[in-house]
Amino acid sequence: MTSDPADVALSQNITLVCQADGLPEPSFSWKFNGNLLKEAVQNTFTVTNVVLEDSGNYTCVATNDQGVKESTRVINIECK
Repeated sequence: MTSDPADVALSQNITLVCQADGLPEPSFSWKFNGNLLKEAVQNTFTVTNVVLEDSGNYTCVATNDQGVKESTRVINIECK
């Protein structure tokens, strides 16, 4: 993921992609504003029909036996 904030129009969909390589293959989880999203366990995460409350920090967490890597993307929802 890139580190620049993303501006997304209200009611649009966003898909975040996390890339991490490793042996063994890493497992993925996602956090929104520091809170674990229990349903998000793949390297992609989609929010459909975004609302203002979806603005914030989305963090991908890639984990394997060798360690943990986190990457955060800031999403701003715009009213137009």
